[in-house]
Amino acid sequence: MKKILLFFALIFLFSINVYAETSNLKPQPAGDSSLQSDCLSNKNNPVKYDTSLECFVIRPIQKDFFYNKEDYKLYKKISKLYKKEKYEKILEIKPDYIPALFAIYKKYDKEGNSAKAIEYLKKIKTPNKYLSENEILKLLFKQYCKSDDKTTAIEYFNKITGNKSDIYVYAAECYLDMNNKSEALKYVLLVPETDKNYYKAQEIKFSVYYRKKDLNNANKTAKQLIKLKPNISDNYIRAALTEKNESLKLEYLYKARNLAKNLKYFYYANAQIIKLEQRKLDKYYSKQNKYIDKLNWIQIISSAPAYGSNEYWIARQDNFFEQCNYCIKHYKGNELTTCFNTIKQDESNKTKQLNFAMKYENEDNYQRKIVRQNAKKITIMRSMLRENRMQTYNQLQRNYILNNKY
Repeated sequence: MKKILLFFALIFLFSINVYAETSNLKPQPAGDSSLQSDCLSNKNNPVKYDTSLECFVIRPIQKDFFYNKEDYKLYKKISKLYKKEKYEKILEIKPDYIPALFAIYKKYDKEGNSAKAIEYLKKIKTPNKYLSENEILKLLFKQYCKSDDKTTAIEYFNKITGNKSDIYVYAAECYLDMNNKSEALKYVLLVPETDKNYYKAQEIKFSVYYRKKDLNNANKTAKQLIKLKPNISDNYIRAALTEKNESLKLEYLYKARNLAKNLKYFYYANAQIIKLEQRKLDKYYSKQNKYIDKLNWIQIISSAPAYGSNEYWIARQDNFFEQCNYCIKHYKGNELTTCFNTIKQDESNKTKQLNFAMKYENEDNYQRKIVRQNAKKITIMRSMLRENRMQTYNQLQRNYILNNKY
């Protein structure tokens, strides 16, 4: 019995404390239409800005969350319009509504329209309960970086106070676009490995060193990029561009070509492979006597017909250089001459086979065309024959009726 009485006594005391806390809440002044002050507390604000995603989240809220019905109706109406992405309609109701202004800014940013994105960013008044002045300045700085007005971008960068580590990479890119290599390098070196833009920072660092003709540091940066993203073709091209050792350069180019998803990088890497492999052969020829027949891949493909798949030609090219390098490595004198002659004959046979295949395909296509034409003629003749038979049948039927009147 004593336990029951103690339990009710505790409930009573707790109720008094809750009443005391809630009784301190003051009613909202009449006529305040700001949705930013519609909520009972900031902690439970239905409108929230997500800093990581850079967007606003508007949550559904119960009616009793608001001080009056008008505020609830307004919030409900705006929430529906926001969900339907009718942001301009929201601004007709409430021109300074920050989530709608921000959503329109994001839309233009996604479209790459920096001028309109800047226009809507500047409409957001600061300070406000969602975005600080520094946050707006950072966003404006990023937009000006994307535009052609890099000078204004740097002006906004200098206005930002406090920690700027999250935008160092943008500053570096902006300075690089202005061809200010020293300032670009200064900021790119401040980007830590833990930063989400660290890979981008390394790309900018490579560009800075490459433009400065500092190939040693550019090559180190390219190798760092390969470690960060080993399946990106561009990184191997960067490494090849800055590598002095031709054997390593070739390794990077083969990797770049095999990983390339963009035809531009594919053809660039392959052209460089041919150039370096052929140069290696030419250097060797210059050391040998003049009686060895020179093998030249460009001449081979120039004399061959424009026929065959891309895969066929790449495989044939790789096989050609592989055989040539094998001959150079393992043979000398007459044996080397024999080896090269074998390769030459082999390539000649492949070209003949290619010519035959092309001729056969052309003949086959021609025969197929003739067969199709003949089939069409036969179809037309059969159709005409059926028509003639029907006409003859109809004529016989008419004659029979006329001659056999009742």
